[in-house]
Amino acid sequence: MALKWVLPESDAARAIRLRDDFRHGIHELLSPDFFPVEVAHNLSKSERRGIILPGDGTTKLADVLAFMPALFPSLPLLPKAFQISSQA
Repeated sequence: MALKWVLPESDAARAIRLRDDFRHGIHELLSPDFFPVEVAHNLSKSERRGIILPGDGTTKLADVLAFMPALFPSLPLLPKAFQISSQA
C-alpha cells in the first residue's frame, strides 16, 4: 500500500487518502519491522525496470519513510501470518 503513495499504480488515490487520514490521526498504520527494507527493495527494482527514473528511488523512499507506520517485530507474527496466508 505504501508504494502506491509514490509509484504509478492502480488505487494510488485511495492509498494516498489513507496516508493522509493517517497523518491527521484518523487511522493508525501498523507494519512489520522489515517494512523499510521492503519499500527500499521495491523502489530500487522499480528503477531497474524503468518504472521510475534512476535516482528517483532515494527521494521516493524518503517520502514514504516520512509517514512511517508503527513498526512491530515480525518474527512473533510469522506463525499467524503463515496460517492466514495458507488459508487464502
